[in-house]
Amino acid sequence: MQEDHYPIILAPADGATFVPPASSRKGKTKKKGPSELIAFSRLHRLGLRSLQADVCVKISGHNYEPDMAFVDVQRGIGIDIEVDEPYSVSGHPSHYIDANGQDKDGRRNELFWQAGWWVVRFSEEMLFRHPKQCMRVISEVMVQAGAIEQMPEAAEGIQEPEPQPRWTEQDAWRMKNSRYRRTYLGFDPMMKSANDYLCCTRLALPILWQSFTDKQIRKEFGKQLRHFFLH
Repeated sequence: MQEDHYPIILAPADGATFVPPASSRKGKTKKKGPSELIAFSRLHRLGLRSLQADVCVKISGHNYEPDMAFVDVQRGIGIDIEVDEPYSVSGHPSHYIDANGQDKDGRRNELFWQAGWWVVRFSEEMLFRHPKQCMRVISEVMVQAGAIEQMPEAAEGIQEPEPQPRWTEQDAWRMKNSRYRRTYLGFDPMMKSANDYLCCTRLALPILWQSFTDKQIRKEFGKQLRHFFLH
Protein backbone atom coordinates (compact mmCIF):
# COMPACT_ATOMS: atom_id res chain seq x y z
CA MET A 1 0.00 0.00 0.00
CA GLN A 2 2.03 2.92 -1.30
CA GLU A 3 1.27 6.30 -2.79
CA ASP A 4 3.92 8.26 -4.68
CA HIS A 5 2.59 11.78 -4.06
CA TYR A 6 1.07 13.87 -1.29
CA PRO A 7 -1.67 14.22 -0.30
CA ILE A 8 -2.15 10.52 0.43
CA ILE A 9 -5.77 9.48 0.95
CA LEU A 10 -6.70 5.93 1.94
CA ALA A 11 -10.28 4.81 2.52
CA PRO A 12 -11.02 2.04 5.05
CA ALA A 13 -10.80 -1.54 3.84
CA ASP A 14 -14.09 -3.03 2.65
CA GLY A 15 -15.88 -4.71 5.52
CA ALA A 16 -13.40 -3.47 8.12
CA THR A 17 -14.68 -3.15 11.68
CA PHE A 18 -13.99 0.29 13.11
CA VAL A 19 -11.57 0.29 16.05
CA PRO A 20 -12.43 3.30 18.25
CA PRO A 21 -9.84 5.32 20.15
CA ALA A 22 -8.89 4.19 23.61
CA SER A 23 -11.28 5.64 26.19
CA SER A 24 -8.35 6.20 28.54
CA ARG A 25 -5.40 8.47 27.78
CA LYS A 26 -3.14 6.01 29.60
CA GLY A 27 -0.26 4.96 27.38
CA LYS A 28 -0.32 8.16 25.34
CA THR A 29 3.26 9.35 25.26
CA LYS A 30 3.80 11.26 22.04
CA LYS A 31 5.10 14.80 22.41
CA LYS A 32 4.00 16.90 19.46
CA GLY A 33 6.52 19.23 17.92
CA PRO A 34 5.90 22.93 17.34
CA SER A 35 5.12 22.45 13.65
CA GLU A 36 2.30 20.00 14.45
CA LEU A 37 0.78 22.44 16.93
CA ILE A 38 0.99 25.27 14.37
CA ALA A 39 -0.65 23.10 11.69
CA PHE A 40 -3.37 22.02 14.11
CA SER A 41 -4.11 25.60 15.13
CA ARG A 42 -4.29 26.79 11.52
CA LEU A 43 -6.76 24.09 10.53
CA HIS A 44 -8.90 24.95 13.57
CA ARG A 45 -8.75 28.61 12.56
CA LEU A 46 -9.95 27.66 9.07
CA GLY A 47 -13.04 26.02 10.55
CA LEU A 48 -12.03 22.40 11.23
CA ARG A 49 -12.68 22.68 14.96
CA SER A 50 -13.90 19.10 15.23
CA LEU A 51 -10.33 17.85 14.79
CA GLN A 52 -8.63 16.46 17.90
CA ALA A 53 -4.94 16.22 18.77
CA ASP A 54 -5.09 13.88 21.77
CA VAL A 55 -6.36 10.63 20.22
CA CYS A 56 -4.77 7.27 20.95
CA VAL A 57 -5.78 4.11 19.07
CA LYS A 58 -4.76 0.60 20.08
CA ILE A 59 -4.35 -1.67 17.07
CA SER A 60 -2.79 -5.14 17.19
CA GLY A 61 -1.55 -4.51 20.72
CA HIS A 62 0.24 -1.25 19.91
CA ASN A 63 -0.72 2.35 20.69
CA TYR A 64 -0.84 4.74 17.73
CA GLU A 65 -1.29 8.48 18.08
CA PRO A 66 -2.47 10.45 15.03
CA ASP A 67 -1.05 13.93 14.61
CA MET A 68 -4.69 14.99 14.30
CA ALA A 69 -7.92 13.06 13.99
CA PHE A 70 -11.63 13.32 13.42
CA VAL A 71 -13.60 10.75 15.41
CA ASP A 72 -17.29 9.93 15.58
CA VAL A 73 -17.52 6.72 17.59
CA GLN A 74 -21.31 6.42 17.33
CA ARG A 75 -21.17 6.36 13.53
CA GLY A 76 -17.92 4.42 13.40
CA ILE A 77 -15.93 7.12 11.60
CA GLY A 78 -12.26 7.79 12.18
CA ILE A 79 -9.93 9.94 10.06
CA ASP A 80 -6.22 9.84 10.86
CA ILE A 81 -4.50 13.02 9.62
CA GLU A 82 -0.71 12.97 9.50
CA VAL A 83 1.81 15.76 8.89
CA ASP A 84 4.96 14.23 7.40
CA GLU A 85 8.28 16.05 7.82
CA PRO A 86 11.38 15.01 5.79
CA TYR A 87 13.62 14.75 8.86
CA SER A 88 13.17 14.80 12.62
CA VAL A 89 14.42 17.17 15.30
CA SER A 90 17.38 14.80 15.74
CA GLY A 91 18.15 15.07 12.01
CA HIS A 92 17.15 11.55 11.00
CA PRO A 93 15.21 11.06 7.73
CA SER A 94 11.54 10.26 8.20
CA HIS A 95 8.47 9.30 6.16
CA TYR A 96 10.52 8.29 3.14
CA ILE A 97 10.47 5.66 0.39
CA ASP A 98 13.48 3.41 1.01
CA ALA A 99 16.02 2.05 -1.49
CA ASN A 100 13.82 -1.02 -2.07
CA GLY A 101 10.84 1.15 -2.92
CA GLN A 102 9.11 0.43 0.38
CA ASP A 103 7.08 3.07 2.18
CA LYS A 104 8.41 3.63 5.69
CA ASP A 105 4.85 4.34 6.87
CA GLY A 106 3.24 1.57 4.83
CA ARG A 107 2.68 -0.85 7.71
CA ARG A 108 1.12 1.81 9.91
CA ASN A 109 -1.17 2.96 7.10
CA GLU A 110 -2.26 -0.63 6.51
CA LEU A 111 -3.09 -1.18 10.18
CA PHE A 112 -5.34 1.89 10.26
CA TRP A 113 -6.88 0.90 6.93
CA GLN A 114 -7.71 -2.56 8.28
CA ALA A 115 -9.05 -1.01 11.50
CA GLY A 116 -11.72 0.90 9.58
CA TRP A 117 -9.98 4.29 9.56
CA TRP A 118 -9.42 6.76 6.79
CA VAL A 119 -5.81 7.91 6.47
CA VAL A 120 -4.88 11.35 5.12
CA ARG A 121 -1.23 12.33 4.87
CA PHE A 122 0.14 15.73 3.93
CA SER A 123 3.74 16.75 3.65
CA GLU A 124 4.61 19.30 6.29
CA GLU A 125 5.56 21.74 3.53
CA MET A 126 2.20 21.32 1.78
CA LEU A 127 0.25 22.02 4.96
CA PHE A 128 2.34 25.08 5.82
CA ARG A 129 2.40 26.61 2.37
CA HIS A 130 -1.21 25.75 1.43
CA PRO A 131 -3.32 25.33 4.59
CA LYS A 132 -6.58 26.33 2.88
CA GLN A 133 -6.10 23.78 0.13
CA CYS A 134 -5.35 21.10 2.72
CA MET A 135 -8.48 22.12 4.63
CA ARG A 136 -10.38 21.53 1.39
CA VAL A 137 -8.94 18.00 1.09
CA ILE A 138 -9.87 17.13 4.68
CA SER A 139 -13.37 18.50 4.15
CA GLU A 140 -13.79 16.34 1.04
CA VAL A 141 -12.71 13.26 2.97
CA MET A 142 -15.17 14.12 5.77
CA VAL A 143 -17.97 14.25 3.19
CA GLN A 144 -16.92 10.90 1.70
CA ALA A 145 -16.69 9.35 5.15
CA GLY A 146 -20.16 10.58 6.08
CA ALA A 147 -18.87 12.83 8.85
CA ILE A 148 -20.56 15.88 7.28
CA GLU A 149 -23.29 16.10 4.65
CA GLN A 150 -21.76 18.75 2.43
CA MET A 151 -18.65 20.81 1.94
CA PRO A 152 -18.40 23.71 4.39
CA GLU A 153 -18.81 27.15 2.87
CA ALA A 154 -15.22 28.05 3.79
CA ALA A 155 -13.94 25.28 1.50
CA GLU A 156 -16.02 26.24 -1.53
CA GLY A 157 -14.04 27.67 -4.44
CA ILE A 158 -10.67 26.59 -3.02
CA GLN A 159 -8.48 24.52 -5.31
CA GLU A 160 -6.88 21.31 -4.12
CA PRO A 161 -3.09 21.51 -3.57
CA GLU A 162 -0.70 20.52 -6.33
CA PRO A 163 0.56 16.97 -5.74
CA GLN A 164 4.01 16.80 -4.15
CA PRO A 165 6.30 13.83 -4.87
CA ARG A 166 7.33 11.62 -1.95
CA TRP A 167 11.00 11.80 -0.96
CA THR A 168 13.59 9.06 -0.67
CA GLU A 169 15.96 8.61 2.24
CA GLN A 170 18.68 10.23 0.15
CA ASP A 171 16.40 13.20 -0.57
CA ALA A 172 15.70 13.54 3.16
CA TRP A 173 19.43 13.65 3.98
CA ARG A 174 19.90 16.40 1.38
CA MET A 175 17.04 18.39 2.87
CA LYS A 176 18.45 17.94 6.36
CA ASN A 177 21.91 19.13 5.27
CA SER A 178 20.43 22.23 3.59
CA ARG A 179 18.10 22.91 6.57
CA TYR A 180 15.19 22.74 4.14
CA ARG A 181 12.43 22.87 6.77
CA ARG A 182 13.45 26.45 7.51
CA THR A 183 12.34 27.54 4.01
CA TYR A 184 8.66 26.98 4.82
CA LEU A 185 8.52 26.89 8.64
CA GLY A 186 10.67 29.97 9.09
CA PHE A 187 12.79 28.01 11.57
CA ASP A 188 14.53 24.66 11.66
CA PRO A 189 13.54 22.43 14.62
CA MET A 190 17.10 21.08 14.66
CA MET A 191 18.56 24.49 15.39
CA LYS A 192 18.44 26.51 18.59
CA SER A 193 19.71 29.88 17.43
CA ALA A 194 18.32 33.22 18.59
CA ASN A 195 16.65 33.71 15.20
CA ASP A 196 14.95 30.32 15.42
CA TYR A 197 13.61 31.11 18.89
CA LEU A 198 12.44 34.54 17.70
CA CYS A 199 10.57 32.99 14.79
CA CYS A 200 8.93 30.41 17.10
CA THR A 201 7.82 33.23 19.38
CA ARG A 202 6.21 35.11 16.49
CA LEU A 203 4.38 31.95 15.40
CA ALA A 204 3.25 31.28 18.97
CA LEU A 205 1.55 34.64 19.47
CA PRO A 206 -1.52 33.97 17.27
CA ILE A 207 -1.83 30.51 18.85
CA LEU A 208 -1.79 32.10 22.30
CA TRP A 209 -4.58 34.46 21.26
CA GLN A 210 -6.53 31.59 19.71
CA SER A 211 -6.21 29.55 22.90
CA PHE A 212 -8.45 32.00 24.78
CA THR A 213 -11.49 30.87 22.75
CA ASP A 214 -10.52 27.36 21.58
CA LYS A 215 -10.33 24.70 24.29
CA GLN A 216 -8.43 22.19 22.14
CA ILE A 217 -5.80 24.76 21.19
CA ARG A 218 -5.47 25.88 24.80
CA LYS A 219 -4.87 22.28 25.88
CA GLU A 220 -2.25 21.55 23.21
CA PHE A 221 -0.54 24.92 23.66
CA GLY A 222 -0.26 24.24 27.39
CA LYS A 223 1.37 20.88 26.69
CA GLN A 224 3.87 22.53 24.37
CA LEU A 225 4.78 25.15 26.97
CA ARG A 226 5.25 22.53 29.69
CA HIS A 227 7.47 20.46 27.41
CA PHE A 228 9.53 23.53 26.48
CA PHE A 229 10.17 24.64 30.04
CA LEU A 230 10.72 21.17 31.51
CA HIS A 231 13.18 19.90 28.87
